[in-house]
Amino acid sequence: SRYYHAALAYNADIIVRITSDCPLYDPHVLNKMLSQFTTCDYLSNTANRTFPRGLDTEIFTFKSLEKAAKLAKKPSEREHVTPFIYESGLFKTENYNCDEDHSNKRWTVDEAVDFEVISSIYDYFSPNIEFNWRDVLSLQEKQPELFKINQHLIRNEGTSMGIGQKLWKRAKE
Repeated sequence: SRYYHAALAYNADIIVRITSDCPLYDPHVLNKMLSQFTTCDYLSNTANRTFPRGLDTEIFTFKSLEKAAKLAKKPSEREHVTPFIYESGLFKTENYNCDEDHSNKRWTVDEAVDFEVISSIYDYFSPNIEFNWRDVLSLQEKQPELFKINQHLIRNEGTSMGIGQKLWKRAKE
């Protein structure tokens, strides 16, 4: 409902969802996706992941969000913004794919070691803050040791367990 009410308040036709745990997000990815967002209700680059984790983008129509806000019933569908849209079968969904599969790369911040990786990346490029995801990819190919400390982490370990409550691994520690 928070997305629905914000979109309603600002009379949005299209909503873009980029999460705050993606500090290496590249706006060029969004621009390319927006140019493809013409014939569907929902477009993401995560349904069939080919981009590194951390470049996650979802684009959807207000009509889809409004319908999801009214029809979604499960706690997990209410907790998260888009699962009802891409899982219900009621909407036309598409995936935006990268030209190569980089789905095994983790450039997000969920754990302390993720923050260490991201900090190392920013330190490497400093003072330049206008690097793009291809620059980070090139860095990972040249200096893979900077990226190794978070490779053991399991993707989506902190997502809802279907009961509407997040069960984070670190909460158990």
